[in-house]
Amino acid sequence: MSKKIWFIDENENQSKTYARQLRRLMPDTVQVETVYPPFVNMNDYASILSDPETVCVIIDQKLKDSGIATYDGIELAQFLRGIDSKIPIYILTNFADLKDEYASGELNVEEVLSKDIFNDDVEKQILQARLLRRIDVHEDILLSRAERFRSLLKKQFENTLTEEEQAELKNLQFERVAPVEAASVIESQNLQNIIDSNNELLEALRKLPK
Repeated sequence: MSKKIWFIDENENQSKTYARQLRRLMPDTVQVETVYPPFVNMNDYASILSDPETVCVIIDQKLKDSGIATYDGIELAQFLRGIDSKIPIYILTNFADLKDEYASGELNVEEVLSKDIFNDDVEKQILQARLLRRIDVHEDILLSRAERFRSLLKKQFENTLTEEEQAELKNLQFERVAPVEAASVIESQNLQNIIDSNNELLEALRKLPK
């Protein structure tokens, strides 16, 4: 199965530039996809995590500069971390030394990366190794979860689960479906918003003089 790294940026030129840099770093088995412009609502990013090929997310910090997003990169990272607790998430910025900007939100990312890293060949090689290593760790976690889930599911059918194992199974079930469920709920909400808007429009039309 192919793998996807998602790069989210508010600047079109930088989106193309850094996506191209990332593609040069990654092997052919890893695709780099972009989100430009950023989505208006953070909820729309749930669809990225529901994609089984997604293995990493890299986010530009200054998303609000687009005039579209109402959130910055670290706020988006916090949102994504609430859906998937293990996927590697990075912040990319020109201001990696301004730690106060990230506050406790930095705890939700693997690293805050300076864009200057792409100007140094050695630093790029180090970044490549770190990205691939953490992607491998993420895949190992998913594999371990899947194996543990199957093991516990078998014990459930055999009625031999302990209370602790029952709780563990429920947690694993939630982690398996959380990204898909989040995307589904948000899609339903968006559909309902469209329906409500159409109903309001129809009601306004009914009130027009004939």
